[in-house]
Parts: sequence; C-alpha cells; structure tokens
Amino acid sequence: MPDVDDNTAIVFVLGLGCHASTEEWCTKTKNKLKTKDFTCICNPSLSVTLSQLTSICMFRKSMSKTTPIVREVVDIVCQKLALGKSVHLMGHSYGGAVVSMAAIQIWEMDPSASLQLSTYGSVYTPFDFPGDKGDTNVFHTLFENDNVALSCNGLRPNTPVPPCVIWLVKVGKGGIRTHNSYSRNMIIDAEEYMHAMPKLTLLSKKQS
Repeated sequence: MPDVDDNTAIVFVLGLGCHASTEEWCTKTKNKLKTKDFTCICNPSLSVTLSQLTSICMFRKSMSKTTPIVREVVDIVCQKLALGKSVHLMGHSYGGAVVSMAAIQIWEMDPSASLQLSTYGSVYTPFDFPGDKGDTNVFHTLFENDNVALSCNGLRPNTPVPPCVIWLVKVGKGGIRTHNSYSRNMIIDAEEYMHAMPKLTLLSKKQS
C-alpha cells in the first residue's frame, strides 16, 4: 500500500513578513506532521510592527486576485490538485486573507476541487464561496479578543456569523499577543487533516 501521505498536501501561508522565526516554525511543523508534501509560504516584501498594525487592514483591502502572492498560491494548489491530491489550504493573519482569496478563485475554476480552507486570525474572512463551499469546506478560527483580525473584518464575538466561523475563548492578552497565538490550533488542525484524509481516500476506493 502506498504511503498515505502521498494523497495529501498542506499549503500554509504565513502573515506579513519573512524572518528566522517563521522559517523555524515551518521546519518544526513539517517535521511534526511527518508529511512529504508541506509547503510554507511567506511574503518577504511586506513586514509590519506593533505600531503599524492598522496597516494590515490596508494591505488586505488592496489585495486582489492578481496580487502576486495570491497568484502564487493558486498556481501551487492547482499543480497539486492536478496530481490527484487533496489539499488543505491554511493561512494566518494576512496569509488567511491570501488563502481565502485563492480558494475563491480555485473553486470558481473548478467547483469540485478537493480543497479545504482553514484560516486563523485572518484579516479577511469571506463567507460566500462558489458551490456553497463555505458551508462545508471552510473554517475561519478567531479569538474573541483578537482585536487585529476582528477590526479588519468588522466583527465582534456577539455578531451573528455563518457556521464557518469558529470562536475561541480568550487566550492571553489582547492585541498582537493574542493575534500571534494561533500556532497550536493550526498544527492540531493540520494533524487531524493528515490523519483523516488518507482514511477517507481509502474508504472511497473500497466503495468504488
């Protein structure tokens, strides 16, 4: 039987900026997941400091389907889908906005694409996706006191939202500390995906 990881791929897009700590996180996460197909992407042309946090929303608003990093993610995911793989597209903060826009574009091209989208503290959390994928294949995770992501999205914990939004209880202090504290949730979700997808694939083959 082939390695179960051969049928699964994770594409993760980090927030603003590339630095040593992001590269270290990517390496540790790949080793922990024990997957051959883990792609970690960051945007070296953008970085932000605590005093510039409001600019994250500005970056998000200026993003479009033709933004280079969005096009890069779309190309990478499409290549993996063409190989018959199931893809878990994940993103944090600005990266969450990137993968959300990429997923919309991919499902517009192919509504049946085997793709799951998970964001964490995303500064852009769209709810409407082609083929109603937002009801089944999209998960936006937000801390109740993440004032960075909530401000960019115009959301509050008591605001009615679609089921694709997952509220987490308050963790740590507000602001940047909370906004950057999603790592554990991201890795857990990735681990669950790596275990679940091969089982679903094998089950599908037995039924066919």
